[in-house]
Amino acid sequence: MTTGGWAARYTDERITFLEISENSTVADAISAVGIPASEAGIVVLDGKAVPKDHLLSNGDEIKIHPLIIGG
Repeated sequence: MTTGGWAARYTDERITFLEISENSTVADAISAVGIPASEAGIVVLDGKAVPKDHLLSNGDEIKIHPLIIGG
């Protein structure tokens, strides 16, 4: 899982490898590293955006992008 520097306040690593149980979703992985759901924006898997209820498979690598709010 790649989070980028924006997630440093939630996790110590830019890239976090974690083991999650079978039938875990993207949302489960986000929660497991301590990122609030309200902070996670687009999640990319294999170059495509996936919903947070997407089931992960063994070896999947996701990249989490933050929500960006401008004014």
